[in-house]
Amino acid sequence: MVSCPLHTSKQQAERVASRIREKIRNSNELGVDVDISYGVAELNPGDNYLKFLQKADEEMYGMKREKKSCCD
Repeated sequence: MVSCPLHTSKQQAERVASRIREKIRNSNELGVDVDISYGVAELNPGDNYLKFLQKADEEMYGMKREKKSCCD
């Protein structure tokens, strides 16, 4: 899990997560192809944090489905 400072926009967090993903994908330290899936959601004041976590989870599983469908 990557922690972002307060007041980070969803777009900024997505850019950070994307850069981390690319570094992992381009690393060959393990000698095998490695990839990650992630979900980013925005928590606004007054939002229910469980719905926030659910949205991030949905985003992550959406990414997993996209990767799987492109490789089948």
